[in-house]
Amino acid sequence: MRDLARRLRAAGHGVHYLTIDDPDNRQALPDNLDALLVRFHVRALEYQAPDEWRLDAQLADYGRRRSIPCRWEASTSTPGATRQRGCFRDVSNG
Repeated sequence: MRDLARRLRAAGHGVHYLTIDDPDNRQALPDNLDALLVRFHVRALEYQAPDEWRLDAQLADYGRRRSIPCRWEASTSTPGATRQRGCFRDVSNG
């Protein structure tokens, strides 16, 4: 992940990367997402569909508990995934 963050920065993208020992790292994905939503004034969350079922379930559960739009994009490595799905509310219809 560090290398990906480095390459994205080199390509001109803004990246906020939390290391394991970062004082801002709350050590739990939902807590980190909550903090980042506030810090960056996020109005919608989009992420690449994970290829690990536990993370997929955790993100879907997180999404159901929030009031902002959330959607995932299928990746080429996600078997059978061909479209977006809304997990906070249906955002695919506009």
